Amino acid sequence: MLLVSGPRKFLNRDDVWRELNQSSLLACDTETVSDTNTELLCISLAISPDTSFAFSPDDEDIGKVWELLGKVPSLWHNVLFDIFNLSVAGHHINWIDDTMLMAQANGYPARLGDLSYPFDFDWKDVRSLLYNESGKKIKKKTLKDCAFKDIAEICNMHSIGVWKIYHGKIDRENASYLLDKKILPIVLDMQRRGIRLDKELLAKRNEEYKKRVGELKEKCLAMGFNPASSQSVGIALSKEGFITSFTPKGRMTTREEALLPLVEKGSPTAIATLQFRKEQKLYSTYIKPFYNLDRIYPKFHIVRTGRLAGSDPNPQNIPVELRDQYLPEAGEFFWDADASQIEPRIMAWLSGDKKMQEDLATGDIYSSIAQRYNISRYTAKQLVLASSYGAGDRKLVETSHRKGDNISLIDAHNLLQEYYKDYAEFARWKEMMERKAESDGYVLTWLGRKRTLSSMAEDEADDYDPLLKVVNSIVQGTAAEILKLAMLRLQDYRIITTIHDELLLSVKEAPPAEILADLCPVSLKWEISCGKNWRDLTPLSVT
Repeated sequence: MLLVSGPRKFLNRDDVWRELNQSSLLACDTETVSDTNTELLCISLAISPDTSFAFSPDDEDIGKVWELLGKVPSLWHNVLFDIFNLSVAGHHINWIDDTMLMAQANGYPARLGDLSYPFDFDWKDVRSLLYNESGKKIKKKTLKDCAFKDIAEICNMHSIGVWKIYHGKIDRENASYLLDKKILPIVLDMQRRGIRLDKELLAKRNEEYKKRVGELKEKCLAMGFNPASSQSVGIALSKEGFITSFTPKGRMTTREEALLPLVEKGSPTAIATLQFRKEQKLYSTYIKPFYNLDRIYPKFHIVRTGRLAGSDPNPQNIPVELRDQYLPEAGEFFWDADASQIEPRIMAWLSGDKKMQEDLATGDIYSSIAQRYNISRYTAKQLVLASSYGAGDRKLVETSHRKGDNISLIDAHNLLQEYYKDYAEFARWKEMMERKAESDGYVLTWLGRKRTLSSMAEDEADDYDPLLKVVNSIVQGTAAEILKLAMLRLQDYRIITTIHDELLLSVKEAPPAEILADLCPVSLKWEISCGKNWRDLTPLSVT
């Protein structure tokens, strides 16, 4: 089936192909059953800001569509979704730009719908077809049950939107975006390859954790409460004489942050609940879903700060104790490069703070700060990070308590005051960046990635001050750019995944020691390690 949108919607099929074959650039979009069920329902090709053509996957000319897209340069909104799905289906697409990443790098939202107003195009969510006129979702209805005409009209809207974004007032040569575009083939390859699993270990661990979780739950039930029920946990705590806070529905809060202080006070309920939740989380999230699989295939996307994030599962969240489940390719080993303490290094470089640079030159700024203020290294690290994301006294107390550091609000206040006094140049630079952001309405990273104050305030409380994220946005965004430059240096090797400021490769031979040297103006320290699984890596060197 074919649907034509725009002033030439009455073109016959021969005319459609005449128009398409004369096009030197196409703006495209696909619609699938869902984000997880990527069965193709429709593909749309826009040739101008008002004309687009939508084809069903069973159209008589669909083979010509794939042939055309293999030759003619095309634009897409979210290459890591559309191009990945099409490549898995065996289609080679000659894509050249990603308007989602282009928009993000220039300070716009990522979602196509949010860009319809600034770039003047109609937009409708295809999922609206799953709801009735009163706005209620129709039970069991999926997009496969919807008429092709309805899906195609929306798909054509989206491809025209892609066209208008690309040809709108947007900086296509933004250096941070160009870097994103260069690493997309690497990330697509990461998604296709996935990460190899140790099936034997996972099968054994599945039985162990299943038994352990069952035993912990029975222990809690014997104590008189159900650890899987927040209400039951709250009642048990109140019987012990402990009260935390209450939810809007009047139930006691039993989140980890609320239970940790009660553990210190010896609450049997809090101790048993957290033990159960930890083991249940490990089992249900990182063991049970994968124990009979050969590989996991994380999906990646680039968030507003510029960092790479993953899902299904997110490799960054996999606990260290379970990383031995993940293996390099057969006959290879893992090679891991960690940009140690990259954020304070960027802070010292951007601010020109000599004292911070001296402490970094010792090899471990966190240990230097810990010794100076007589605190733990963990709290010292939280202090450094707090200075970049604008955390106050209370937040510093909360984060330090997670590792058992018992600092008070007064301690936290004094630590922050001393920190900004010792790193006075950094404090002045931080204040200058905040004033500039307040004036301009945005910040820029090293390579020019823009992030607006309004985007920093999204998903925060109404009274949130986005200036608190100014330094963090600059520093995190710059760190992301540096890691992407490292990915380009290592692109001839098999990059398995990224974990914050770390790159994990599966290799037969280690890359040259100097491969990451002189990557950027920041004085970096790369910690290199190798191993036969992801957990048991042996440090090799520091470059």
